[in-house]
Amino acid sequence: IRPDVLIGMSPFMNAYAVFCTCGTRIAAVGTERANPFVLYADRKTTLLRRTAALLCRGFVCQTERARSFFPAAVQRKAAVIPNAVFNPLIAETAVPPERDKTVTALGRLDHNKGFDLLLRAFAAVNKDEPQYTLTIYGEGECRAELEALASHLGIADAVSMPGAVPDAILPISRSSVFVLSSRSEGMPNALIEALAAGVPCVAADCDMGPAELIRDGENGLLVPTEDAGAIAEAVLRILRDPALSAKLSENALQLRDTLHIDRITEKWIAYLRSL
Repeated sequence: IRPDVLIGMSPFMNAYAVFCTCGTRIAAVGTERANPFVLYADRKTTLLRRTAALLCRGFVCQTERARSFFPAAVQRKAAVIPNAVFNPLIAETAVPPERDKTVTALGRLDHNKGFDLLLRAFAAVNKDEPQYTLTIYGEGECRAELEALASHLGIADAVSMPGAVPDAILPISRSSVFVLSSRSEGMPNALIEALAAGVPCVAADCDMGPAELIRDGENGLLVPTEDAGAIAEAVLRILRDPALSAKLSENALQLRDTLHIDRITEKWIAYLRSL
């Protein structure tokens, strides 16, 4: 189809983009969509990642921290463009007059998403606020392990894992708190959507993503990674303080504008044209 630009959307696709455009006038543009210090961080993939980035005509990272992973030559040509609020269902959400008594989360049921930490945190929340339930949307290889942990913690009756639900943002938008418990992230779309829907959010302050989205105490709460106790404390703080909940919700809604898909698209188009 002879495009002007071919964009790779993973370390491996970046390499393909460079290879496929060799000897053509097509611009190969690489991207970093995760945490390169953690994901596919073995020696061979790191070499491939950095080499492909050097050979691409342009490069796009989601965060400054991700850009810092690459050699100076890549950093000089790279743009930092965050993810957009691209779920059309966000427009159908509104801050409810009264929130459901649920704590929500969304993501793959794998070790990296830290749902084991969330379950331990919710066990503490449930002990003090037994009227609240926890719903984790998503599917993955750790389902059986997480279900067993919920039973072990005595909270199985208060925990729901309905799987991958296409319109999950609608019930999430009515929940009392959304929690991102991840051990690492790139730029978490689940957190972006929850914030844009005006949900009071608690996020683990992993290396990349949450701190670019949340101003602690203003539009959400940041907690240390791998700390179930801190997650529980932050969730309880929101549940017990209606004024804080309302403040976080109101400020979080600003993300609809700052990360509006039109704004992010303009940044992409301007960068691609500059190449």
